[in-house]
Amino acid sequence: MSMLRIGALILAAGGSSRMGTPKPLLHFRDDNFINTLVHTASLVELNPIIVVTGFMSEIVAASITPVDGLIVVQNENWQEGQGSSIATGTRAIPDDIDAMIIMLVDQPGITTGLLSVLITTYQDSQKPIVITRVGELLTPPTLMDKVCFPALLNLKGDEGARKLLSLFDYQECNWQEDNSLKDVDTPDEYQALIQD
Repeated sequence: MSMLRIGALILAAGGSSRMGTPKPLLHFRDDNFINTLVHTASLVELNPIIVVTGFMSEIVAASITPVDGLIVVQNENWQEGQGSSIATGTRAIPDDIDAMIIMLVDQPGITTGLLSVLITTYQDSQKPIVITRVGELLTPPTLMDKVCFPALLNLKGDEGARKLLSLFDYQECNWQEDNSLKDVDTPDEYQALIQD
């Protein structure tokens, strides 16, 4: 990676109401959702890796295998929605970070390949936001330059990072249509994921 300092912000605070069990703890490959994403981020040398917990925070935090640069923060207002979790995580970003890649715990199939392409697209385009496109869908993970951090701090409720697309120039990063970015929100979707 270049001299740019790029980190990861992994959102793992939601109540997993449709799943019926905390998504960060669901088994995937040889680990669980949260550790799979932390490990993927560390392989691309993202640092820091900020994990935002909320629902069952202590159990989720205790399940995370430490890696270099890991920061675990608790969003005490996790029930307010994703915007509050993004703001909580953004407050933990060190001052010398150039950009962060926002990742969702319900996308455990995110690959090192995709993260690397996001970073390369960011370096080449010099746009403040790089968002993943799969077919017709714009989806996380999304890279945000530090110029976006103040706006991320102001997100509230269910507002996601997508709100910033109307505030900043952005570059789309095309990714193949496979199941690696499929959201896993229900038991049926989880069963489909582990049987793939």
